[in-house]
Amino acid sequence: MRHGPLVPSGAFCFRWLLLALLAGLTPVRAEFSPELLVRLDRPLQGEVIAMAPDGRHVAYSTYDQDRKLWLQIADLDAKVIRSNYLVQDTRPNVRSALLDMRWVTADRLVFLCNDGDVYGVNADGSKATRLWEPANGLSGTTLSLLGEVLPMPRMLPPVAGDTTHVVLEGPAHSQKTGSNLYRIDIGSGDTDMMFQDYYRMATKWPPAFSEAPPTFILEKYLYIGGRMLYDHQANPRLQYFIWPGEAERPFYYSKVGEDPWEMDPDDFFQSMPHDTFDAFLGQKKKKEFTVTRKNYFDERSFPLAFDYDPNVLYFASSVGRDTLGIYALNLTTKVRTEVIANQLFDLSRLEPNHPDGLLIFDDFRHQLAGIRYTALKNRTAWRDPELAAIQADLDQAFPRQSVEIQQWSEDRSRVLARFSTDEDPGRYGMVNTRTGTIENLLNRAPWLQPEDISVSEGFGFDSPSGGRLTGYLTLPNAPKITPPPLIIYCQGGLWDRTRPGFNPEAQMLAGMGLVTMRLNYRGTAGFGRNHLTSIRDGIDTIPTEDLLAAIDWIASKYPIDRQHVVVMGEGFGGYVALRALQSHPEVFCAAISINAPTNINAWARQRPEEGGNKEYTQTDFYSYVREYFVRTAKRKADSKADDAIGRPLLVVEDSTSIDATPFSTLLGRLGIGMKGAKIERMSINGKFEGGSPATRAKIFTRIDEFLNSNLYDYTSKIGELKVLEETVTPKALPGVRK
Repeated sequence: MRHGPLVPSGAFCFRWLLLALLAGLTPVRAEFSPELLVRLDRPLQGEVIAMAPDGRHVAYSTYDQDRKLWLQIADLDAKVIRSNYLVQDTRPNVRSALLDMRWVTADRLVFLCNDGDVYGVNADGSKATRLWEPANGLSGTTLSLLGEVLPMPRMLPPVAGDTTHVVLEGPAHSQKTGSNLYRIDIGSGDTDMMFQDYYRMATKWPPAFSEAPPTFILEKYLYIGGRMLYDHQANPRLQYFIWPGEAERPFYYSKVGEDPWEMDPDDFFQSMPHDTFDAFLGQKKKKEFTVTRKNYFDERSFPLAFDYDPNVLYFASSVGRDTLGIYALNLTTKVRTEVIANQLFDLSRLEPNHPDGLLIFDDFRHQLAGIRYTALKNRTAWRDPELAAIQADLDQAFPRQSVEIQQWSEDRSRVLARFSTDEDPGRYGMVNTRTGTIENLLNRAPWLQPEDISVSEGFGFDSPSGGRLTGYLTLPNAPKITPPPLIIYCQGGLWDRTRPGFNPEAQMLAGMGLVTMRLNYRGTAGFGRNHLTSIRDGIDTIPTEDLLAAIDWIASKYPIDRQHVVVMGEGFGGYVALRALQSHPEVFCAAISINAPTNINAWARQRPEEGGNKEYTQTDFYSYVREYFVRTAKRKADSKADDAIGRPLLVVEDSTSIDATPFSTLLGRLGIGMKGAKIERMSINGKFEGGSPATRAKIFTRIDEFLNSNLYDYTSKIGELKVLEETVTPKALPGVRK
C-alpha cells in the first residue's frame, strides 16, 4: 500500500542525548511555558467527523484560534472545502458544542449540538435549516430537581431502510415528560414523538397537587435517570432503571411492540414496569443482569446493543471469567455464544452506558462489523473479513501508530482512518482501497510543532506481585539534568485507568524536563476483576507497591535519577501521591497533591446534591458503589511517629470541591506527623485536568516554582559527563523511534 507523509518522522533519541549533554552547561530550571500549555490545551480539529455513504463528502468540526466552531464539508472529488460558522464557544471546559453528525443520504447532513438543536445542511452548503429545537417546559420545583439530571440528547443509530428521518433521544417538550424519542424529517423538520421515556409523569396528577408534586415526593417516587436500549427499528426493548437510594439496578425487558413502562393514566404512583430481564431468562435468584453495589465488580452481565435481528442481543459479561467479554444471546432460544474475549483486557467499560462507540455496525450490510476496545493502544477486533484485511495492511504500513478505521463508503472504495501516536493527536487520512493510496485529509493539531512534542510509549511488565502492570512513559526532549528526574502522574478517579493517546499533562511535565510516567496500578479498571479488586487488600498501599515496582523496572531499562523521583496526582490520584510520600520518603523526594480526598472514608460517603436542595439530597448509584468498595477495603493504620513528612509537599485544593478535604484537617485525618513537615498550600477555584486555561496555568506556574525550589539543587556542581551506551539506544521502551 502506497502512502503519503503519514509515515512517522525521524529519530528523537540522538537529539535527546545531545540536549542532555548541553543541559549541564546551562542554568537548571523547570521552565514552564504558558505558550506551550495553550497549544496543548486547544480543542482538537475533527472531534466530530462523518463520511457520506458514497464516500465523496466528509464533514468535520474545526476550531479557530478564537474558539469559533466551524463545520467544514470537504468534496473529495472536486477538491473543495465549504465552511459554515456555527458558534463561538467561550466555555473553558467544553471541548465541542457539536455532539454528533450523520449523512442520512449522500447529499444531506444532519448534526446535533449540545443544546439539543438539530440542523440539516446539503453537501453543497445549501438548505441549512434548524430541524428541531427542544422547547423545555420544565419550570419551578420540577426544573430545580430535573435540570441537572436530564440526559444529553443523542441521535440513535439509523433505522434500517429509513433515509428520510433521524431518530433523536432528547429533552422533553413539556412538563409532563422528561426525555423522549422523536422521529425528525431531515427535509421539513416535521417531528413525531415515538416514545415517552424518562421521568414519565401521569397526565393527571394526584388530587393533592394542583400542578406537580413537591420535590420530596418526586425524589421518593419519580424515576431518576437511567437509559433505554432500542433495537435497530427504534423499538424500546430494555430499560435500565435508576431509582433514588435503591441498592439494586435491574434491567426491564419488553418484546417488540410492547411498552416497557406500563403507565396508568390516572395514577402515576401505581405505574410499574414489566418483568426484569433476569426473570425473562428464568434467573430470578441468580440476578445476572441486576447491578448492585456488592456485585458491581464481581461476576455479572449487562446488555450492550441489539443486532439487526431484533431477537439477538449483544451483552458484556464477566461470568466465569476475569475480564469482560462480549457475547450474543438469542432471545428466542436463550442460547448464548461468545463473540470475542481477551485474557488481558476488558472489552467493555464497567457501566452499561450507551455503547455507541463500542460495537461497530455496518449500516449498509446490516451486520456487526467489529468491536472497539482499549489495550496498550486503541484496538478494533474486526468480525468483517474485508475490514480486517484493510486494518492489517494499515497496521503493517504504520507499525508505531495507532490506526483506527472510522467509517467507510457503501462500496468500501474509500475508508476514513485516524492515525495517531501516544504523543501526537495525529490526523485523518482517506484510504483508497482500489489504488492502495492514502490522502491526508485533516491534521488534528496543526499548531503543534515538532519541538512541542515529547516521545511517549506504552510499556508493560510482570510485577513482583504476580500481576501485569502497564502504563506510558513520556521522555523529555530537553532534560535539565542528566540523568533526568522522574515524575509519576497518578490518574484522577478511583478505578480510572490511564488511557493511550495524546495526554496534555504528560506532555507539559516532559516539556519541563522530567521523564513522566503514568501507571495503571492495581485498582484501575480495564484489566479484569482481579486487577481491579486487589486494591481492597490496601487501598492506600497497593498502588504504592505498584509505583515502587514500576520505578525499579523503568530504572533497570532507562537512565533516570533515582534520587529525584516526584509523585503527583489529582483526586484519588492525589491521595495515592500523599500516601506514597508518607510511607516511602526514601524513594520519593517530593509530592504534588491536587484536590485529594485525604479522608478516604468521608470522601466515599459523600453524595452529590441536585438543584442545591440540601434538605432533599438526590443520590446516585455510583456513590453507593464507591462507599461500599472503600468500606470493604483495607487501609493502613493512621498516625505513627515515623510517618511524619519530611519531604516537600505541595497541596493544591479547590475551594468549591466536595472531594478535597480542607487543608486545616489534612494532617490529622491523614495521620501525618507535623515534625519536619515541609508543606506548601495553594488554593484554586476549579479542577486541574479539564479545568479552565487560567486555573491550569496558575497550577503549572506553582508546580514550576515548587520543582525549582525542591527538585533541582542549584548549589550542586555537575561533574564530568560520561556517555553510556544504553543512553544512545534506550532498550527500555519497545517501539521508541531510533
